[in-house]
Amino acid sequence: MSIWGMPRSPRWRFTLLDANLRERNLLTSVREGDMELSADSRLGGSGKITISDTETVNWLSDRVRIFYDPGIPGVTGWAVATFMFASPTLKVDDGKQFFEVDLLPLTTIVDGYSLERRLVASKGANIIRLVEQLLRECSVTDIAVTPSAKTLTDTITFKPGDSYLTVINTLLDAAGYWGLWVDALGQFRLEPYRLPGERAVQFEFVRGKHSIHAAKWEREHDIASVPNKYIVVGHGTDEKPPLVGIATDENPNSPYSVQARGRVITKADTGVEGADQAVFNRLAAKRLIAAQSVVAKLTVSHAIVPISLRELVLFVDTGISVRATVQRMKFSFTDDSLCQASWREVR
Repeated sequence: MSIWGMPRSPRWRFTLLDANLRERNLLTSVREGDMELSADSRLGGSGKITISDTETVNWLSDRVRIFYDPGIPGVTGWAVATFMFASPTLKVDDGKQFFEVDLLPLTTIVDGYSLERRLVASKGANIIRLVEQLLRECSVTDIAVTPSAKTLTDTITFKPGDSYLTVINTLLDAAGYWGLWVDALGQFRLEPYRLPGERAVQFEFVRGKHSIHAAKWEREHDIASVPNKYIVVGHGTDEKPPLVGIATDENPNSPYSVQARGRVITKADTGVEGADQAVFNRLAAKRLIAAQSVVAKLTVSHAIVPISLRELVLFVDTGISVRATVQRMKFSFTDDSLCQASWREVR
């Protein structure tokens, strides 16, 4: 039997941190709450907790790191997310006072900064170094960076009032990187995008005597106007044609491929920023996958295990054996909580 199928005595733990993510103390009076982590949302997630008014919290600058311990012998608990506090609401119930508090992801810090003047990202500028500079202007210093020599092939101009998060994600897309995200420990991450086929399976959910996912699950299909070809076109001049990236679904096992449908259904984006031809090729493949993602979404409840957004899992159940990427995870802060997950099937 897999260790994850063994009996559990789980518990959640909440550590209060200062603005620099240094541990202050445990929050011992959390009464209830929940959180959602999402790879598809702009900020990456949200949450809510209810705590006693006896806790000493600086709502404006403190952070909370949320840990899960499965209570399985030999298994160490892990951090699931780090949040900021927002909108504390004082409530009274039979003379007892407590706070209901919204939780926001740390990407909110960057989204809160806006350009005060026009920003010109010049042709030839190193993209990732420019992103690092912008993050430091937002007082973000804890950054894990995968360096890149990719430069802008054209000048991009951003207008006053644009959010730093919008600017940074536009630049990261041009470099072929993931959008800005923050890991469970609160570190900002700048990493190249990897196609699902390039990712290793991190966890297997297999129906059987010791399976850890619920018997009830859903697989949703939406086949209307699903493309099997994607074209991304850059900026060109009279002297220099634009870079063009093309991705075509020719997988014989895909029901939406050119072969399966007997025709081509194309979607195209123009005015796309990208550093070179390789980036354009990957952008086209990335956008084709995203455009086809709605056709195969799995909704599964499972025991909480140490997997993260965008990681690849294997799901085997009645009549199905597929790989999928983790797109959303929702948790309630109760001892019997399951992870309510949404996965995007990979073909």
